[in-house]
Amino acid sequence: MTGGVQLALRVGLRDGPSFSNFIAGPNEEVVRAVRKLVANEGERVAYLWGARGTGKTHVLEASCREASSRHSEAAYLPLGRKAELMADACEGLDRLSLVCIDDADAVAGDRIWEEAVFYLYERAERSGTCLLFAACSVPRSAGFKLPDLTSRLGRGLTLRLRPLDDEAKRLALQCRARNRGFALPDEVISFLLRRYPRDTHSLFELLERVDDVTLSEKRVVTIPFVKRLLAD
Repeated sequence: MTGGVQLALRVGLRDGPSFSNFIAGPNEEVVRAVRKLVANEGERVAYLWGARGTGKTHVLEASCREASSRHSEAAYLPLGRKAELMADACEGLDRLSLVCIDDADAVAGDRIWEEAVFYLYERAERSGTCLLFAACSVPRSAGFKLPDLTSRLGRGLTLRLRPLDDEAKRLALQCRARNRGFALPDEVISFLLRRYPRDTHSLFELLERVDDVTLSEKRVVTIPFVKRLLAD
């Protein structure tokens, strides 16, 4: 079987998320542990948790890409978009090397989905498929109604992603802008960190808007330009 990334939705992974462009900050040990799992070394199940904007999705997408680079089959399953999915999207995933399940807590309280994830876990355990989950809280606090699912999710390696400090956010913004092909001056970053929500999710969303406008208007990124964008 050739290597590749499969998706449960007919959407592509966003351009670029990889471990090489993930600013780990205080999360270097977490990244090392995840990469060992992707390489099929040691733990076969890991559960990432952390607040919104700590980089959980980036780590999962980077894991899929790294598995693919190793000629392994991987799948990314974004349960935050379960309305676009059927629970049978979990069927057959245990034939792959790695399954990354994002927003696992989005199905908490949904019996059909909880059972689908539980049985995927059971099949993956027998087949040797590695599982990487991501959620905003630890399993026992996520609101799952199926006790066996809570138990299984808490059985593997539990890893917390911590927020970046301002210097690491600065590096992350510069890296993201550079990958998109434009420069983000230090004074603009300082302005954003003072005036805009400080979680990286919000900052990266704004960066996408900046990229779109600079591309269409061929503008240089300045503080007045960003002020106008925020006002709009």
